Amino acid sequence: MLLAPALHHSLIPGWLVMVIGMMIPTVLRPMLKVSDDRWTRATVFLGGYVFVWGLAAIPLALMPITGLGSFAIGGLWILAGVVQVLPSTARALHACRGLRRTDGPLGAGARQGIWCVRSCWLLMVATVATASLMPMIASLGLMIIATAVMLWEKSRSVSVTSIRGLGITFIILGAAIMVLAPGTHLHG
Repeated sequence: MLLAPALHHSLIPGWLVMVIGMMIPTVLRPMLKVSDDRWTRATVFLGGYVFVWGLAAIPLALMPITGLGSFAIGGLWILAGVVQVLPSTARALHACRGLRRTDGPLGAGARQGIWCVRSCWLLMVATVATASLMPMIASLGLMIIATAVMLWEKSRSVSVTSIRGLGITFIILGAAIMVLAPGTHLHG
């Protein structure tokens, strides 16, 4: 495989496991709407969704994001925060909450995946990078928190102001990581 030398600790398979564990819970509502209570349609929807998230892992195979120091991790959180406050992210989240019934299950899953990658990719990258430097139990806790955040931001009742407030929180978190732990790893 062409990308294999650049992969760190089987990143793409690990990424896909995270997508299944963290992102699929955020699209259960649209998946159930498309499936019409048929598991085959739900499976095809998830296939399209996971395929798009798999493609989103390819850039990560080319740039190492695991084992970074706190300055780089803080920078990722700041970047995730900046993207979070952009109007385009609010539009992507709005689209991610909805579903066009005209698409078949594969197209609906892929479309849902595209909008979700657009709105959550940097949060996932920052989470993966941060988790790679934490003990296993803390890493699992971070993944649960990130999943809860993504579930919250995709709920219909969340306002654009709240989404931007979350972005500001990410920026503050990133700055705190840079200032409080300069040049160190988060677990050492």
